[in-house]
Amino acid sequence: MKIERTEPAVIAYDADLYSSFPDVVFFAGSFFCVYRESDVHHPTFSRLVLMDSSDGETWHSQVVATATLADNGYVFNCPRLSVINKKLALTCDTKTGQKEKLASWEIYLAWSSDGENWTAFQDILIDGMVPDKIVVGDRKLIMGYHVIERTSKSNRLVQMMAESYDGGATWRDRTTVAVSTKYDFCEGSIVAVDTKRLLCYLRDNRAPTLRAQFAASIDGGRTWSAPSKLNITGHRIVARVKEKEPYKGLVVGTFRNTLNRNVSMFLHNLKRKRTQTANLDCESKDSLFDYGYTGWAENPKGEILVVYYIQRHRPNPMICSTLVKLQ
Repeated sequence: MKIERTEPAVIAYDADLYSSFPDVVFFAGSFFCVYRESDVHHPTFSRLVLMDSSDGETWHSQVVATATLADNGYVFNCPRLSVINKKLALTCDTKTGQKEKLASWEIYLAWSSDGENWTAFQDILIDGMVPDKIVVGDRKLIMGYHVIERTSKSNRLVQMMAESYDGGATWRDRTTVAVSTKYDFCEGSIVAVDTKRLLCYLRDNRAPTLRAQFAASIDGGRTWSAPSKLNITGHRIVARVKEKEPYKGLVVGTFRNTLNRNVSMFLHNLKRKRTQTANLDCESKDSLFDYGYTGWAENPKGEILVVYYIQRHRPNPMICSTLVKLQ
C-alpha cells in the first residue's frame, strides 16, 4: 500500500483544553469536523465543537453543545458525524461520572440541514458507549455501540447494534454483534458492503497491544459470525467502503496503532483477505490516551481527509488533519 499525504496540519488547539475524538464528513461541498473539548481525558466539563471548511485547510468553528457533571449530571464523550438523507447527523454518548465502569451511558442525536442550525439533542433511549457512524442498510439505519455488561464476578464489554426504520426518529436495540468470555469487544465500526452484507471491525480491550478483529453478517445484521483476528493492532477503527477510484470498492480504515503509537490507515481487500497498512503520524509520548482516535472523509476527487488528535510535546492534545492520496 503506497500513499501520498500532506504534512499534518493543526486545525484546532487550545493549550488549556483537552481536545479529542474528532470525526469528519464531506457534505454539501465542504468538510465538516466535530470534536470534543474538555478539561481532561475523563472530564467534568465538555463541549462539542463543529468546524467546517471548503478546502480542508481554512476552518470555521462553532460550539454545538456543552455539558458538565455539576450542571447537567453528565458529560459528552465521543461524537460521530454521518450524512443521512441529505442531512448531517451528530451522535454522541454521555456519561454520568469520570469512572467509566461506574458511570451510566446514553446516546444522543441531533440533526442539521446546513451544518449551522441544529435540532436539540434527542435522547434516543440507547444506553450505550462510543456510538459508531450511522450506516444506511436495507430500508433501515444501523448504528453500532458497546455496553458494559456488569456481573457479580467481572465487567466485560459487548458490541451491539441498533436499528431505525423511520429515518432516525426512533431506534430499537439490541442486536449482539460480538460477545465473548475470552475477548473484550468494543468500539465497533460497521461497514455496509451491500444491502445485506455487513462487516464490523472490533477492538479487543483486554490489553493495549492486542490485534483488532472483525465479524461479518450476510443478513443485514440479524446474525453475525464469530469474530476473527486481523493483522492490525490498535483501537477505534473507523472503516467504510471507498466510493471513488483508486481502490473503489475496497474497505479503508483509520485507527490508533498501539503497537508503535502511530496514527495509521489500512486497506482491506476482502476478496484476497489481505490487509495493508500505512502510518500517517506518530505520537512521541508514551501515554496511551492522548492520540489516535480518527475520522475520515472522501472528497469528489477520491482523496481522503483524515482528522485525528495527538499531543506530542504540547501541554494538551491538538486536532490535526492530513490529506491522503492512495497510490
